Amino acid sequence: MFKSAISIENLCFCYEKDKPVLNHITLDIKEGEFFALLGSNGAGKSTLLRLMNGLLKDYSGVIKIFGKNIREIKKDKLFTIVCTVFQDPNDQLFALTVYEDISFGPRNMGLSDKEVDQRVINSLEAVGLHGFENRPIKTLSYGQKKRLCIAGVLAMQPRVILMDEPLSGLDPMGVREIATLLKRLNKEKGLTVVMATHEVDLIPLYVDRVAILSKGCITRLGEPSAVFSGSEELKNAKLRLPYIAKLMEQLKLDGAIDYNKLPLTVGEAKKELLKKLNNNTIF
Repeated sequence: MFKSAISIENLCFCYEKDKPVLNHITLDIKEGEFFALLGSNGAGKSTLLRLMNGLLKDYSGVIKIFGKNIREIKKDKLFTIVCTVFQDPNDQLFALTVYEDISFGPRNMGLSDKEVDQRVINSLEAVGLHGFENRPIKTLSYGQKKRLCIAGVLAMQPRVILMDEPLSGLDPMGVREIATLLKRLNKEKGLTVVMATHEVDLIPLYVDRVAILSKGCITRLGEPSAVFSGSEELKNAKLRLPYIAKLMEQLKLDGAIDYNKLPLTVGEAKKELLKKLNNNTIF
């Protein structure tokens, strides 16, 4: 039985009185899970992440981190358990060099110089930036800065990483590289990853479960195959199906192909199409 990493019960939050941003959110994210909060801009994704990491405190409801009420966890302790990678790396990086930036957190934890050095080296290796210790941050590409932000939180050795739109601003190759990196860290290190995003096409490839957030409410929750079967909820949330799923759905509506479960990936679509080709029933 999986243990809860983040448990949320009846969470409500307003920036302004009588203008709710989040409405009665109930959610349970398991330890070691790769979880996505999927929603359009303004849906409340970033706000929910800031509640999960303790940056916002004036809310009603209950948030528990590994079974303990977040209000009862000291700030310094909480920030070593739950770390956040923000959307724009330039909002997170502040030092002159890579080493200075990554070492800041571990040094504030009171670790020895030897332990700090080892954490810097290990975190850079984990994100594919080995040997970048002395590089000036201003010389890094946008994608390298994204990796550096991830390395910075890895050096804290958290149990949960919250990612706010980690794929924004990247070219298609960069998107795939960062998504693959996050999945590898999730599996190899057992990290719980919670990613806020509107990138629907990569959800079926990397995510264990997904929640659709729309106008401050969770309108659908489950594995990608179940969530993407509700096209009406997607439309209401100003989202779309993954392109592969949309193509297969249209082919089914046209009567050209049939299937029991909507294919969400190229591999799943290929399997269905080959099945029909072998039976000489397509087109």
